[in-house]
Amino acid sequence: MKKLWVVSVIGIMCLSTVMAQNNILEQGSTIGLNINTDRNGTIQNAFATALSAAALIIDNNNPDYLLNVNITITPLNTPNTPDIEFVRIELIANLLDSNGRILLPYTINWREGHFTQEGAEERVYHRAVMKINEEYKNLLNDIISGNSRS
Repeated sequence: MKKLWVVSVIGIMCLSTVMAQNNILEQGSTIGLNINTDRNGTIQNAFATALSAAALIIDNNNPDYLLNVNITITPLNTPNTPDIEFVRIELIANLLDSNGRILLPYTINWREGHFTQEGAEERVYHRAVMKINEEYKNLLNDIISGNSRS
């Protein structure tokens, strides 16, 4: 006779559900922005738009939370395509509480190519803005709407 083992799985939830249940982020919370190596405020504007759409207030003077964003752009050598310049972007955006704990991590990492390195960099910044406008905005809205249902 074969035995069937039943193992219950407890505590598996998505991050946004956990944050909502713990009231970590609510409408009207103030968020400070710290962004390095931005290009003409492009990434700052994208995050500011996403935060505002979620009814969060940007305040660098006395914030409840801090959105710390590090951007690294790296040129890539590609011997198979010598006429195309590629760059890789790594964008790490961590929402921190007042104790410096990461409450919500967010990462973008990919590459883009163009005939010039400047053109490739322009493309990765443009794509980062698109992803922030979609993904990050939706993530924040999910967390906020989870709080409003409580």
